[in-house]
Amino acid sequence: MAFQIRANHIEKNVQLLTTKWETLAENRSEWRRTIIQGTVHMEQLRRSEAETNRQQRKERLLLPRSPPTLPCTKCPRLFHTALGLSSHIRHRHPQSATEAGLT
Repeated sequence: MAFQIRANHIEKNVQLLTTKWETLAENRSEWRRTIIQGTVHMEQLRRSEAETNRQQRKERLLLPRSPPTLPCTKCPRLFHTALGLSSHIRHRHPQSATEAGLT
């Protein structure tokens, strides 16, 4: 099943029509040229998609982060996530962590 899905993906991206396979295969040089051109086209598509994805990731990293909103009850520190707050309490304030049941 996975092979069939991958084969269909390659067939679509190489732009090779299954109806022309037999006629292309009779002329070996035409077949090779078609496969090579399709492979180059598929590689260009893959690279452009990868570059687009990289740019989107970089743009997300440049977005400003929201300010921390979860305060520690024992010190003036603020946290972005509940996991960070519970980890801080467990490591920096171990007595209150056992009282709160975080250990």
